[in-house]
Amino acid sequence: MKKFFVLSVFVAGIFSVSGAAGFEDGQKELEKENYEKALSIFKESCEKGEAYSCNEYGVMNYNGEGTAEDPKTASEYYEKACELKDSLGCYNLAKMYENGKTLKQDYQKAYDLYVKGCNGGDALSCFNAGFMNYNETGVEKDFKKAYMYYDRACKGGTKVGCNNLGLLYDRGEGVERDLYKAVEYYKEACDGDVAVGCSNLGGMYEYGDAVKKDKDMALKLYKKGCDLGDKQGCEYYGKLKK
Repeated sequence: MKKFFVLSVFVAGIFSVSGAAGFEDGQKELEKENYEKALSIFKESCEKGEAYSCNEYGVMNYNGEGTAEDPKTASEYYEKACELKDSLGCYNLAKMYENGKTLKQDYQKAYDLYVKGCNGGDALSCFNAGFMNYNETGVEKDFKKAYMYYDRACKGGTKVGCNNLGLLYDRGEGVERDLYKAVEYYKEACDGDVAVGCSNLGGMYEYGDAVKKDKDMALKLYKKGCDLGDKQGCEYYGKLKK
């Protein structure tokens, strides 16, 4: 039996985006590793209403760059960024509500922020909103919404969203079951180096689901999944190789 696997994503690092002059000045200082100067520029720029700078100031406080690690301050500046319609600020604040390490865990707030981030164009936010809908994480299970958000994530370049679209088509959850579509999305995920996408596509070739049964291709895909870090891909490769 082939496996179906859903991935969660956690990203709390710095994203490269273009913004106003203050933000760009801060980025230049970051590139030179002048962290304290960059921190000062981002804070000043944020106070003038530059959303990207608010998020960046939050990131630096979260990671302890140019200052001591300060997740509480980070959350405050992520919130400012989100209020100023920076989707990455919404995403980062959502992760903090989801994890519950600094802020009180609140899945509904996390979900609402992911949706806001998604609507602002952040593909990772779309993925995580879909993930919460699929897994009933603090919100009602809703396969149709999961499909919608995974689709937006996939189209936005977050290829793990493509894998999860394949999962929905493979199982017929939220959409009519379509193994050909499942193959298409698993392939898109695998081409984007999503390990589990390669392993799932390998399963389709091993069992001949919507593709011609092909042991060599299955082995190749399981091996790629394994090399990219999917442990079950390694297991499937070992079993089929015998």
